[in-house]
Amino acid sequence: MKKSKKIGLFMASVLAIIGISIAGGLATAPRAFAENTTDAISGGLKKVKTSKTQKEIKPSKIISNVFSVMLFIVGALAVIFIIVSGIQFITSGGDTARATKARQTLTYSIVGLIVAVLAYAIVRFVIGNILKDAAA
Repeated sequence: MKKSKKIGLFMASVLAIIGISIAGGLATAPRAFAENTTDAISGGLKKVKTSKTQKEIKPSKIISNVFSVMLFIVGALAVIFIIVSGIQFITSGGDTARATKARQTLTYSIVGLIVAVLAYAIVRFVIGNILKDAAA
């Protein structure tokens, strides 16, 4: 079997597994049980209109949320690059240059993921200490 057919078969099976996972998640998702959508919407609007308290937006919460989103993006990219390097390694076909490039990609993506997690931990630690000092 040719390499291109093997790669195509592998990618098709990966996409099929992802599709089945998504379809299974959607099939088991809870459904909304609103009998009358107009009543549900107007009830929600009444709650919004009668709400007199507004939450104060804290800069530390914004920074924390931004870093959480950034960590998610970096984590997702690291996983994608780990998968790509695995595919590169599998398809290297004994070519040492391509196998070395795949190993380097894998190493760099893992190191990047570790650096991102450590940066997130440091930011959380610093923000936590700033909040403690401000409260004291």
